This record gives sequence, C-alpha cells and structure tokens, in this order.
Amino acid sequence: MYARIGNRLGEAKASCRLGAVYCHQSKHNESESFYEHAREIYARIGDGLGEAEALCRLAEVYRHQSKHTDAESSYEHARDIYARIGDGAGEAKALYDLGELYRHQSKHTEAASCYAQASYRQSPRYLKVNSPHEHSQGIINDGMEEAKLLTFLMMGSLRPAYLGGRFSLRRQDMPRSATAL
Repeated sequence: MYARIGNRLGEAKASCRLGAVYCHQSKHNESESFYEHAREIYARIGDGLGEAEALCRLAEVYRHQSKHTDAESSYEHARDIYARIGDGAGEAKALYDLGELYRHQSKHTEAASCYAQASYRQSPRYLKVNSPHEHSQGIINDGMEEAKLLTFLMMGSLRPAYLGGRFSLRRQDMPRSATAL
C-alpha cells in the first residue's frame, strides 16, 4: 500500500516490520530480503538512522544463518553510518553487537577491542558531543579499570550487558579475581 501511494518511508518501515516477523518465524531468507529492501529505501531517501538500523537487523539475520562475514560487514557499515550522522549511542550499540559476533567466534581480542570502543562511545564526554540521545554515566572511569576489563574480555570470562539502551559493566560485575589485578 505504501509503495502504491508513494510513501517511501512508510514502505521502508513496513518492510522492516515484515523482516522482524519472518525473523521470529526463523524464515531467514524472507527476513533478509525485507531488511535489505528497507535498507535500500532508507539509503535512497537519505535516512541514515533508518539505514543503520536496518543494517543491524540484517546483521542479526546473518548471524542466525552463520554468515559471519556478512554480519560483520553489516555491523561495520551500520557503525560507520551512525558515526557519520553523529549518533554515538547507535555507534556504541553496533560496536557492542560486533563484539558479540566476535566473542561467539572465540575472537576474544577483536571482541575486547569492540567492547572497549563501545564503552568509549558510551562515555558522557563522547555522548555529550556526539550523540543526540541522553544517557547515563560511562562504563570505564580510569586506565586501571579499563586494563582489568580488557584482560577479562580477552580471556573470554567476562562480557558486558546491554540493558535499557546502555551498557552495564561495573567493577562489581567483574569476577572477584579481576579486582585483584
């Protein structure tokens, strides 16, 4: 209907919703097709936020299909778009999801790098300048905490949680041995 009346934004949003429905039904080929269609429309109409969100959803479909290279590429493209439009929170979420992709592949060094970059993008100083969204305090406050965090991320024994639109990783979230470093 949206396509027939020329409402490209409505068409893109409906396509994303259909992609989600098919993804929940594990119909990944159909989901992939709808998300890609939405991404193309968002790109054509210059809606960077919509394009980045469609790319992140597309990356999730690729992950479900074990198409790790395609998922990685989609997350990276989304991250670049979020950075271009100045959405620090979106950029952080794309980096976090990319870190999760790497972690599930036991690429702990790459995962740790993504998590560290995501934590920086979530810091109040970065978000104040680079994001239109309001967020709470950052994750890592000093170099020592960051060193401990990265050590445990690289060992694969720790991962940050993404809850309520922000990352949660505090000293009390670390294993007891992390505080002894």
